[in-house]
Amino acid sequence: MQFDPLVAILGLAAGLSIGLTGVGAGSVLTPFLVTVLRLHPASAVGSTLLFTLVTRGVGSVQHLRQGTADLRTVGWLALASIPSALSSLAALSHLPVGGTGTDRLRERLIAAALFLAAGVLTWRFIGGRPGRRPRGRWPLLALGALLGTTVAVTSVGTGSVALAGLALLTPLGAAALVGTDTVHGAILAAVTAPVYLAQGSVDLPLTANLLAGSIPGVFAGSRLAARVPERVTRLTVLLAVWSLAFKLA
Repeated sequence: MQFDPLVAILGLAAGLSIGLTGVGAGSVLTPFLVTVLRLHPASAVGSTLLFTLVTRGVGSVQHLRQGTADLRTVGWLALASIPSALSSLAALSHLPVGGTGTDRLRERLIAAALFLAAGVLTWRFIGGRPGRRPRGRWPLLALGALLGTTVAVTSVGTGSVALAGLALLTPLGAAALVGTDTVHGAILAAVTAPVYLAQGSVDLPLTANLLAGSIPGVFAGSRLAARVPERVTRLTVLLAVWSLAFKLA
């Protein structure tokens, strides 16, 4: 594998964002791969999902060790997100592979998911109210179904949409929100990434270069999180997601 400094720097930026805010994989990485590196949309999604699997897998181990993941909430989300993800991938498999129309459809779906992510990030930035434990599990199941579809088709959703949804629907504290989303995101990536690998829609050298930059980026971002004002980092990510959404639209 040849080391690519540009891609590693992109991974570093994504890692910093993840460490600082919990957002940065699908919402930032995927559209950047499509619009700047001109990667095929399916390859961009597949590569980001494999990237997510590794980064969130490592993060999940830490959150599980320190008890900052609500496994009950993870279970209810996964109960809906896994079948939703698999159904979405099955529907995509019936579309012509590599067709111009299929590629454009996926780009539009990525853009739509980015606008959704930007909207919920804006809601969080302006101070969306904290949630309460919902009556019944239908709200969590609905959120899981939404995440399963958006992540499987566009890789967007974990971090951005998931954190906002959990903040609205649950009384979890900040650490538990991130931990719960991290563990569920790892499960969802473990289900979807192998499908893209089997289809040959993952750029392995590119993903390896991304990970080479992201791993130190996550550690650095986590350390900076205690020093950089949270609203500054959230605003930076928010503007980046809005910008990439309009670029893809």
